[in-house]
Amino acid sequence: MPYFNTFVTTNWDRYFENICKAKPFDYDSDLRFWELPSRRVLKIHGTIDDYSSIVATREDYTKCAKRLQTSLIGGKLKEILSTKTCIFIGYSMKDDDFREIFQFVKEAQGQFRKSHYIVSPFIYKKLPFDDLIPIKTDGTFFLKTIKDHMCNSFDFLPDSVFALAQEELFSPIPQMEPHIDDMMA
Repeated sequence: MPYFNTFVTTNWDRYFENICKAKPFDYDSDLRFWELPSRRVLKIHGTIDDYSSIVATREDYTKCAKRLQTSLIGGKLKEILSTKTCIFIGYSMKDDDFREIFQFVKEAQGQFRKSHYIVSPFIYKKLPFDDLIPIKTDGTFFLKTIKDHMCNSFDFLPDSVFALAQEELFSPIPQMEPHIDDMMA
């Protein structure tokens, strides 16, 4: 689904790097490459590739909340929340540091803030933010439904077309018999 090109995660793993082919942005210094043409994942709680970056303890969360208030990574998160419609899939929104940033953007933009959605099969309690638009379903089903809709409305090609194209591109070129005119030249 190439139209999803920016991800934000609190997870440390390499899921978005491996499955979605996204470039990780873990540190402020990484952001100088943000505009390169590729998928990107903003990792606000560190990465398994650098144990010292991992946010795991209460003390780590406190430091992370302060860092997100003043860092470029925190600024990028604020920019995303204030300029993009976000879809939260598989995210409980229980991280205090993320909630502080989300609340800050919400208050700063007031009635002109962007709409955001939360996709979860477990939307039966009060949502952490009253203006989140709930979509009560499984994240995989939600994404498949979007992809199917895009394919059916001809906005996006189905995977089968890409498989055929790949097959054509990588199939051996048949040998042609020389034409009589080619031999006389």
